[in-house]
Amino acid sequence: MQVCRHFTARDFLRRARPWLMRAEIENGLLLGVADQLLRDDSLYERPIYLATIEQDGAVLGCAFRTPPHQVGLTRMPLTIIPALARDIRAVYDVVPGVSGPVSETGEFAKAWAQLVDGSWSIRFRQRIYALEAVLPPRVSPPGGLRRAAQHDADRAGRWLEAFARDAGVSFPTVALAARLIRDGRLYFWQDGEPRCMLASTRETPNGVSINAVYTPPEFRARGYATAAVAALSRQLLDSGRTFCSLYTDLSNATSNSIYRRIGYLPVADAVEIEFC
Repeated sequence: MQVCRHFTARDFLRRARPWLMRAEIENGLLLGVADQLLRDDSLYERPIYLATIEQDGAVLGCAFRTPPHQVGLTRMPLTIIPALARDIRAVYDVVPGVSGPVSETGEFAKAWAQLVDGSWSIRFRQRIYALEAVLPPRVSPPGGLRRAAQHDADRAGRWLEAFARDAGVSFPTVALAARLIRDGRLYFWQDGEPRCMLASTRETPNGVSINAVYTPPEFRARGYATAAVAALSRQLLDSGRTFCSLYTDLSNATSNSIYRRIGYLPVADAVEIEFC
């Protein structure tokens, strides 16, 4: 078994895509990231890390990093993880963390901490959900879904910043808002004025992910997020997608129950670990 680095997204996908597609929903993050790299890799710092785990010509797993973000893992044999950590250590002196399936991510954290004489802690426990048919909400609030326009840029930037703060993550919110609006991927639930925001991201061959679901505190507990996610999910399925997927924070019981009520079913659990 060996770690095989790939220096372009095209080369990586040539080797990895058939294997990733065996579990398209679970591997949707990496499929989406690799597709983004094919179209425009200027969003990320250098060097970008893309690797397959292989044995006798067969792919058994993948690892990636698009700096400044953490290392990402798929399922893979646990026995290769110390070698994978050493390979990534040869590229980066420091990485902020690692995310992926629970067992693989935990083993990588242990291996990395030994290499750098550091420590680690769990930041989030997550669950991947997917939906193939929408269950309409029992009660729908007034208003409807609309695509964000250029005049929404300031609000979108502020709400993305609040979303990132609530989620405990960091990303360039203004630039992301502009890109999502430009690409027609940002939406609001409009009830007189915008009440809730969400986005469609990370397309895969058969699916698409929903992300950045945010309702300001003063508009919460009115059903806006439930209605918005249901409406966007239905719209994406009607456009020809086979499924929609999303990640949830397992500590947020409200969001997990919302998604289940409209038809999202659990697919796999994941964890995000930060290094100290």
